[in-house]
Amino acid sequence: YRSKTMSIVHLFGSLAPECAHNEPCLGYYVRCEGPALLSAGFATYKHVNEDYMIWHVSSVEDTPAWCVGRAEKVGQYKCNIMVIGDVPLERVRGTWKAGANDGSAHDAPGLKLRTFGELTAGSGEGGAGGEAGNGESGGEMRAQLAVSFLARAHADHRAVGLAELGERVTKGRSATDAAIEAQACAAVRPALLEYMSDKIDGEAFKRRMVEARQQAAAEHKQRALLDAAFDAYTVALAARDVAFAAYRATEDEVAAAEAAVDAALSAALEREPSERPEPAPPASVEEEGQAVAADGAV
Repeated sequence: YRSKTMSIVHLFGSLAPECAHNEPCLGYYVRCEGPALLSAGFATYKHVNEDYMIWHVSSVEDTPAWCVGRAEKVGQYKCNIMVIGDVPLERVRGTWKAGANDGSAHDAPGLKLRTFGELTAGSGEGGAGGEAGNGESGGEMRAQLAVSFLARAHADHRAVGLAELGERVTKGRSATDAAIEAQACAAVRPALLEYMSDKIDGEAFKRRMVEARQQAAAEHKQRALLDAAFDAYTVALAARDVAFAAYRATEDEVAAAEAAVDAALSAALEREPSERPEPAPPASVEEEGQAVAADGAV
């Protein structure tokens, strides 16, 4: 069949300690195409490592839900992670649940699903188009799709994640502004009196106000903790950018090395031309008669 569009979803986030054994289920999933790959009328999604899948379950007995689990469990209500919903996976907005070792299910509000834009097969974008069965297995196609999408996924994830978290941090800081401002006003009062008494000039007073605000913010425990955590996040984000760039470079090296192996294999398996001399053409009947007569002469 020819795939019309392919997309990737990213299941990521944190799990409670009792559900941490489900972490291998997290990661990038590629949407599978074709009628035979549907589950309860919805598309299925395969993890780039082939071991896990996401599928939809819906029956009279079971609540419609999206399941994440071992690939061999597709179609069954046997999930490592799940979320209630009877809509396409990309539109699911509920709270995910993860299974614990004792068989119970726990809410996993730290899990999130991010969807990345679709890629039209055969468009040349990412080099992952074409028909299945033209020498590439489903796993190879998924691997190629994963690599082609990872750059976009990384950029999108970084931009969206930073924007969302930055907005939340701004709100968190604003919640502490009133307390910090009150403390800063109390701290700057002596400087105001000195300024009104002409003991310090305007520049010195402005400097004292800035110092008072900075000190008040540093002494506010919740604000100081928030600022330190966000600073650490930006440092970690920069480190991940460096690591991702190294990963992309390594992927290019692996691709080049694989191409070299293929070329060497082709050369090794190529049939060597025969070094034996070509056999002489058969003698004519007349030549054979002359040879017999010569042999019979005394």
